[in-house]
Amino acid sequence: MAENNRAVGNAGEDAVCEYLKNKGCVIVRRNYYSPYGEIDIVAEKDGCTSFVEVKTRASSKFARPCQAVNHTKQQHMINTALSYIQKYSPTTMFRFDVAEVIYKKTGNKYEITDINYIESAFTL
Repeated sequence: MAENNRAVGNAGEDAVCEYLKNKGCVIVRRNYYSPYGEIDIVAEKDGCTSFVEVKTRASSKFARPCQAVNHTKQQHMINTALSYIQKYSPTTMFRFDVAEVIYKKTGNKYEITDINYIESAFTL
């Protein structure tokens, strides 16, 4: 099951990276880890660094994927982003974004059916 979840997560992250590139963003890093947690995507555009959490689900029937980014997850993201900033010293502004990805599985492939990208989903 964990392997399947990782495949779904990777498909969602790949789709969001393409989405961001099409919007003119540069993908700086994927899966940045610190002692506090992980940030799925670090992207830059127009002097702003976006720390992006990707939530991929088969449906939003019971809850929106962004609802999984609760206060605890936000604190982990904030601390991880601060670790990133301290390590790499970007001279840009920054924000926290959440990408909701909905997919359907066909055979062994995951087809992305929708991406809802939420800029500045939460703040410090």
